[in-house]
Amino acid sequence: AQSASDHIYTLSSHGWLRNSAPSWKGSHSEVFTCSVCEEQVQVQIDVGAQLSPGAPFTTDEQFLASVKTPAQQKQFADGLLRSKIPFQSGFSIRIANTGLTKVGGKAALQFTAIIEAPQMPAARETRILLIYKGRLVSISLNYIDGSFSPKARKAVDGLLSSLKFL
Repeated sequence: AQSASDHIYTLSSHGWLRNSAPSWKGSHSEVFTCSVCEEQVQVQIDVGAQLSPGAPFTTDEQFLASVKTPAQQKQFADGLLRSKIPFQSGFSIRIANTGLTKVGGKAALQFTAIIEAPQMPAARETRILLIYKGRLVSISLNYIDGSFSPKARKAVDGLLSSLKFL
């Protein structure tokens, strides 16, 4: 099945259950749940609203220039995740790795975080961030630590390698 989000990207979601979240103020989200994986594996693609001219970054080049070093990448990733998780929640976040990558033929920042909470198994989130056509695109892969099988790897690789920006 082909899907297009707000005419920003297209991908083949074969082997994935696709759910679209309601659009809000020009942003759009899709959640893909792996239907062939042994454990729950999800990929969420968020396309933000058009960035304002006063935003810290309006192009991918500006964004990537701000996260050139591993220290800058880790600081950005840590700040982004901490801004989404309430301080008193009891969650602990550790950035496992960071780096620059390519997705859909576009350069992007990638990081993996390990998120732990009391009485719950640790979760991993790998996030890929880029700015495309003046909009922040966030792709996040989520799964329980230790549950990412070779079958899941193949499914995720297939989904992400089919991603094309329009």
